[in-house]
Amino acid sequence: MSEEKLMAIQEGDVTTGTPLDDFEAYFRTFPTIPWAMMQKDFDVNMCKSFQNEFVQILRYYYVYKQGMDFSVEGSNGDYTPSKLRYKKAAMLLNKEARFCFANPPTFSVNIDDISEENAEDYAIIQNYLDKVFEKTKFFGKLLKGIKDSFIGKRVGIVVNFTSKNTITITFLKSTNFIYEFDENDELSKFISFYEITGSEYLSEQKWHRKVYEKDENEKVWFKEEIYDGVGEVIEVVSERTEIKLDYIPAVVVLNDGLSGDKRGVSELTYLMDYEEYYSKLANSDMDSERKTMHPIRYTIDASQDSTKNLSTSPGSYWDIQTDTDKPTDTSQTAKVGIIETAMNYSEPLKTTLERIENEMYSAVDVPNITSDQLAGVITSGKTIQALYWGLTVRCDEKMLQSWSDALIRIANAVIDGGRKYKSCAKRYSKEAIPDIEYEVFVENNYPIPEDVKEEKETDLLEIDAKVMSRKSYLKKWRGLTSLQADEELEQIKMESEMLDNTYLNYSTDNVKSIDEEENDDVQNENSDEEQNDGQKNGTYTQLKENESPNARNVE
Repeated sequence: MSEEKLMAIQEGDVTTGTPLDDFEAYFRTFPTIPWAMMQKDFDVNMCKSFQNEFVQILRYYYVYKQGMDFSVEGSNGDYTPSKLRYKKAAMLLNKEARFCFANPPTFSVNIDDISEENAEDYAIIQNYLDKVFEKTKFFGKLLKGIKDSFIGKRVGIVVNFTSKNTITITFLKSTNFIYEFDENDELSKFISFYEITGSEYLSEQKWHRKVYEKDENEKVWFKEEIYDGVGEVIEVVSERTEIKLDYIPAVVVLNDGLSGDKRGVSELTYLMDYEEYYSKLANSDMDSERKTMHPIRYTIDASQDSTKNLSTSPGSYWDIQTDTDKPTDTSQTAKVGIIETAMNYSEPLKTTLERIENEMYSAVDVPNITSDQLAGVITSGKTIQALYWGLTVRCDEKMLQSWSDALIRIANAVIDGGRKYKSCAKRYSKEAIPDIEYEVFVENNYPIPEDVKEEKETDLLEIDAKVMSRKSYLKKWRGLTSLQADEELEQIKMESEMLDNTYLNYSTDNVKSIDEEENDDVQNENSDEEQNDGQKNGTYTQLKENESPNARNVE
């Protein structure tokens, strides 16, 4: 390792607890960035500051991948001490990242706009944005990107509209870009670089370099070049040209930090010391167990010939003889004994290790719970939410500080670029991207089981109370896009009308049949009455005829 690198390591204060040869071996696995390439188009002093910081960041990646190094206890050269690195810090960072973005955040375009005036235009923008994220595998990159920000203080995200009429979204770890902010905390310069071809010889290396720069007239310029390992230009991919956007289509997401901090803070700074002591104590415990498993054996007054090459395998037989060469008492005989190490420290050690581990979990607000501890405790999703409340608040803090704004900016760059670079947008949307005012909302989704049934019932009550739309309900619980929700609502409306028409037709036919039956009954009744009246009249006439002779006879 060169003196410059050694000085950079010392200035960055990154050698604590790590032997230089181990870190140097790891350092050599990374491509050596051509400093001459970095210094072009950039302030020299700021470039040196980034160079020194890069070595520190590589140290953080070393701890993440290899584990925190520690000094072992002396062995006096008679055994090899254990040196197992417990990668507790990496485990906690992975848990934190998974909790934050394992369930992808939801991007919504004008979700609160309930008017139908621009509904179709918003649906086009929403579908276009969803398609770009799907084709660029954005959400998979997002999970890796937040891990890089936890380790390397920050991460860069760039939206590219290529000459091949495609849109790409690139995540860059902190050792692959440098940047400048203006007085309004907006990017004024962004330079990315990564190795294309690796080689031991600098002249055979190839580095890809992109430069975005905003001038005093608020115009953004872009150029793209290929460099060798020495820092000389090999090929000019794109000459310096003005892009169609009025801002740099990139964001720098800083992890934590205080006011005025424009570099970010690594999560590993909270965990490295704890991991070092945890590994050191745990390895000392393993060495003690090894000593106990293989105890020290001793002999008294035994001859050297009878104690040579004694077997320690199960069922071995030792023929120990008294040393006759020593002037001893005639009653003295050879003896064999074992010195065992008492494990009286086990409980205090267990308590110490648990305390260190709990401090590590507390440092990043990850709940230290196991399935055994949760047995008989979990009764509902609300209990889980309470257990993960601290981690939820921590992730909300990160969204508030940087991630929410950064994701909205990336979505805006995709949409604005789709309007300007229409040939690129055609790959992801059949319709042209509407040129209307819009607003993008980002909502994070945490992988916590919830009382779904209760929440659905609440949402249905809100729909009945007309404070929530059916479309929002379908998007929330069915995972539908705006266009799919509109199609589903149209289908529901059509089926409802069909059912209403069927019922109406059935009711009309039923009424007609009832009316006809009533009419038939009335006609039947009338005919019966007429028939009865006729019979009555006939009987009366007959009686009159029958009565007349009698009457005459009487007379």
